[in-house]
Amino acid sequence: MTIRYAGWSAEGRARRINKAIDLFGKKYPKIRVKADFRSYTDFRKKFNTQVPGGNSSDMFRNAIGYRANTTRGMCRPAPVSR
Repeated sequence: MTIRYAGWSAEGRARRINKAIDLFGKKYPKIRVKADFRSYTDFRKKFNTQVPGGNSSDMFRNAIGYRANTTRGMCRPAPVSR
């Protein structure tokens, strides 16, 4: 199984996220995470095209500006397991 993650990020943050993805992969070896980091502008263009087309990443870095997409039903928060 592959999960797609998308976000905008400076090099340092991307390194830290990739390190977390590596740790996740060690704990869950049957799940692969494919990360796509872009500049904020490029991320937003791609995101705004993919979501209405039903082809967005499974997870993405969120910010207050994307809250409108969630409230319009374009995105759903991940379920919280307890």
